[in-house]
Amino acid sequence: MKKSGLFILLLSCFSLFNVTSCKYMEDFVLTIKVDNKRKEEGQDFVVMVSLLNQAYEDITISYYYSPFVPHIERFEYPYPSTEELLGEPNELFIADGDTYTETWNIGSYGYLDENEVKKSLTKGRHDLYFTTTIIFDEKHVTVKSNTVKLRVV
Repeated sequence: MKKSGLFILLLSCFSLFNVTSCKYMEDFVLTIKVDNKRKEEGQDFVVMVSLLNQAYEDITISYYYSPFVPHIERFEYPYPSTEELLGEPNELFIADGDTYTETWNIGSYGYLDENEVKKSLTKGRHDLYFTTTIIFDEKHVTVKSNTVKLRVV
């Protein structure tokens, strides 16, 4: 099997790489599923995040914390400190046609209130999606998942 020079790079700020090529978007499918779209305040939503490789070649993914980044308005996932992420990145191999999946617990911590204090997701509706950035042929491709509407009661 041919191993390509494809890498996924996790960066804390994706605005650096605002370049997207539609040519490669169909090569990868990023999907999320939630255990229950309705939770009590303070409870976590259990989210399954999956990346399907359909690029017709095997890939190697390089990342530090995770190849996936969650997005909820005013939410910051409590990543480890930058000092803990330094060093060599992790690597993951995904064969053509295979899927890599991670489980995330989101909601009980990380929401920024009006004073920028982290707490659990507030009561109400929240849109959740994930992104990943793929570097392929020296192009940065940001793949966005489906959006799931969460409700905190």
